[in-house]
Amino acid sequence: MLGGEALIIPILVGSETKAAYLAKELLEQGIFALPAIYAAVPKGRAIIRTAFTAAHEEHHIDFVLETLDRLLKKHQDLLEKSDNLESLSAYLNSRQYPLQNSEYVYSA
Repeated sequence: MLGGEALIIPILVGSETKAAYLAKELLEQGIFALPAIYAAVPKGRAIIRTAFTAAHEEHHIDFVLETLDRLLKKHQDLLEKSDNLESLSAYLNSRQYPLQNSEYVYSA
């Protein structure tokens, strides 16, 4: 994003197939989050790239976290580390930037 600020938070998934599947499930819930797979990341270290900016309102972030929580409970084997969602939540809750009104649909 030229001329702007973005906060990219990776969620380690591991398998390229699982990363693609989780990104597809998120998109079906209205959340745009891209998988990064080999050769963009080391083989077997696929991630879901989430990006949050000051344009996102708190309810957008809550929706993303709740959706991730629901999907991860549904597919418990998707993430390599069980603390990834808690880490994401803790990081976002400690943010120091003000949230502004936005016309954006949910995008993580």
